[in-house]
Amino acid sequence: MFKFILMVFLTTIGANAKTVTFGADEVSVSIRYVKSESSSETVPTFMRFPRAIARVDNASMFSVKAASANGIQPDYREIEVRPRVSEGSQKIEVLLNDGTIIRLKLNITANTEAPVSYDFEPRRTHEATKSSNAQNQGQIADLSVMRAILEGESPAGFSKKNLSLMVSCSGNGPNARLVHVLENNQFKIFQIEILNESSKKSFLIKEENVVLKTRDLSRSPLIHVRSNVLAPSGKGSSKTVMTVLSDPSANINRMRICDLGDQIEVLENKPKTQK
Repeated sequence: MFKFILMVFLTTIGANAKTVTFGADEVSVSIRYVKSESSSETVPTFMRFPRAIARVDNASMFSVKAASANGIQPDYREIEVRPRVSEGSQKIEVLLNDGTIIRLKLNITANTEAPVSYDFEPRRTHEATKSSNAQNQGQIADLSVMRAILEGESPAGFSKKNLSLMVSCSGNGPNARLVHVLENNQFKIFQIEILNESSKKSFLIKEENVVLKTRDLSRSPLIHVRSNVLAPSGKGSSKTVMTVLSDPSANINRMRICDLGDQIEVLENKPKTQK
């Protein structure tokens, strides 16, 4: 058992292993022609596939067999490929048990630096994984910048404008004023002061209803409100700050942040109980 584990470990973490994506087009790979020091055979190149292999066609220039170790059950998702001749190339087809056909061109090479093993992945799966990883990294970056802004820091590389620009709000609700804009080539951040000037009404800010139109449809804005409830003027906290982080295409004139009945809701004041 130890020998089996050791062999698989060495073949899967080799420094010259390579991931190959496949689709409808032919894929070209290099197969080493290197004599083994312990036998007359050539050193194998390993190929791993996402599903078990049903058949390999037109591979007369190569010795192809399922990967195994000292009589242990073969893994039909992995094959060992050894060239029978020292040079040349051949087009082969690998049929997986789900009907997928992978077209390969195997090029024999004496280059000892050629990959020891290949991991084959469907192109769509590979691209989806890359896209997901990039999106996750982008979200982490967004959160880091937002955290710095909320902690009162000025991240390096940002330009900052101090403003006092009224923001359009529909209905008889709070007023809003753009006070800061921070920007670089990846982010645009708005800080908006929202003020309740009513002496009788309380308001609830529903940031989940904020509308922001940008060119980057794959990127959702981050929105933070210091306090969602605005008390009547002179009777508590009647002012708050909304911070909106988006991409550089964002424009305050294309935002809806304080429309009564949408992003702003009137809170019913509880009647005073008589003693």
